[in-house]
Amino acid sequence: MMSLINLFKKSTPKDTGLRGTTEGRLYVDKKVFYNRKEVREAIKSLKESVVIKEQIEAHKCR
Repeated sequence: MMSLINLFKKSTPKDTGLRGTTEGRLYVDKKVFYNRKEVREAIKSLKESVVIKEQIEAHKCR
């Protein structure tokens, strides 16, 4: 019975930060986008990446 109720229950959609203007142009709401868990994790993994650190060090020496 619970699975039947869950089937008809409306789930709340996750706010991705994508917005639209009245002219139909799309833009990203940065405040919402950068607060998303998966985005924060991706940025953190980039900051901790060895390859990225090597690239930064290589460009600092120039």
